[in-house]
Parts: sequence; structure tokens; C-alpha cells
Amino acid sequence: MKCASDPDSEIGDWVLAQACRQLADWRRAGLTVPVIAVNVAVQQLERATMLTVVRRVLDDTGISPGDLELEVTESDILRAAGCRYAQGYLFGPPMDAVSLGLKLTHWLMAAR
Repeated sequence: MKCASDPDSEIGDWVLAQACRQLADWRRAGLTVPVIAVNVAVQQLERATMLTVVRRVLDDTGISPGDLELEVTESDILRAAGCRYAQGYLFGPPMDAVSLGLKLTHWLMAAR
């Protein structure tokens, strides 16, 4: 069975598309939803096709890039970089915002 973190998995792409479709549906129904945040695996972001997938989903659903936030935990990023621990969100490009979890912030400050 494939899982969403499998870099060849289409499950992560499906989840991204479903979330964006849901945002578009809510807006068509008159609901005010500013953005949709979707957790993605580091492996998804490492795929050469990820940007194409995101562009296709945005085009198919009619939502703008600023309406979609891709979230990756710092622990996943640091683990991919060979480090041991963290919590929260991170990634781009381009990034409008970066949010670091409190534990990682304390860890970074203590390491100075």
C-alpha cells in the first residue's frame, strides 16, 4: 500500500487537489475562507513534478497561489537534512511567511 510520504505516491497530489477543490466549493457557497493549508511531505517537495502539480491544481480549481499554504514540519525538514528534532512549519519557494515552532526556536537560541 502506498502512503502520502512515498515520493512516487499520487495520494499526496490527490489530497492537495481535494483541499483546493473544497476551498473553491466553500467560496462558491458564499463562505469566507481566506486560505487553505495542506500538509505535504518533504519527499513531495523534492519531486521534480511538484511545481507542475501545484500549478495544475490551482488552474483546475481557480484559486490563486496566495490562497494555498503548503506546510511541512521542521522535524521532517531537519530529518531530511540529517538532523534529529523539531516541530512546526517551514518551506517555499517563494515564501511569504515562515513559522517556526517554539521548541525549534528555543533550540536555535540555545545553540548560539
